[in-house]
Amino acid sequence: MAQPALDDRRVLHDYLRLLERYGEPEDAEVGPGHEIRTCPSCGHHAIFHIDPEGMWARCSHCGHYA
Repeated sequence: MAQPALDDRRVLHDYLRLLERYGEPEDAEVGPGHEIRTCPSCGHHAIFHIDPEGMWARCSHCGHYA
């Protein structure tokens, strides 16, 4: 029986919803090119994807740059 493909957006949405509910794990680490910050636009504590030049970062929750 074939299994349905995972929808990456749904997985990310669930992950961010659970982060909002339960907070960050005690030993939270993010991969290179990412930081955890509070977004000045939406106010969420979210993962920010840093651009390759290291000048700007994009909020994973609302998509605004900071």
